[in-house]
Parts: sequence; structure tokens; C-alpha cells
Amino acid sequence: MSHHIDLIQNNWGIGRQELAARIFVEPGGYGLIVKDATEEQWEVNVFDVVGSLASHESEEIVERLMTAYDGPYVVASELHCDDDCPFNGGHVAIERKAVGPAFLLERPRSA
Repeated sequence: MSHHIDLIQNNWGIGRQELAARIFVEPGGYGLIVKDATEEQWEVNVFDVVGSLASHESEEIVERLMTAYDGPYVVASELHCDDDCPFNGGHVAIERKAVGPAFLLERPRSA
């Protein structure tokens, strides 16, 4: 069974996460294969990020990708089996969570 990491773009405007690329690595193996899911060229970017680790053990590659792609717009998923992938349909809805009073800011007071 094949394993991969999903490179995910958060599209906040329409409220969904979209698959940008799939990075195939095998636990205990070496190297990686990048498959772009869009017309954008993520393969070049991924190899720039991974650098000399591209021929190293998969655990090092996964750690590097998850560290590098951990922002509000592009995120690397954890390594998972192809059969367990939530992005097999290409995208998923971004979950919205209710914010409790501890996270709400007070209204500014007028002068």
C-alpha cells in the first residue's frame, strides 16, 4: 500500500482546503516522488524545500516538509495511506469552530 503527504492550499475565501500536490514517500524508504494536482508547478518548490534531503530516509523528508509547509495558506499533511486520504475528492471544507468568550476582543471605547 502506498503512502503520501498532501500539500494543501487553504482557500479561506470559499472555505475549503484544496489539494495542490501529492508527495509519495514510503515509511522506512528513501527519496520522494511529487505529483502536481493543479497546473501550478509545486514539484520544483518541494524539491527546493527538501534540498539535499531528497535522497534521505523518508522520516527526514516528512519532518522537513511538515516544518516548511505549516502556514495559513499552504500546509503539509501527515504521512498517511492512499486509502485513508481525505483529499481523494480533491478538496474538503474548512471547519468553522465557535469562538468562546475568552477569545473575543472587547469593543474599543470611544474617546
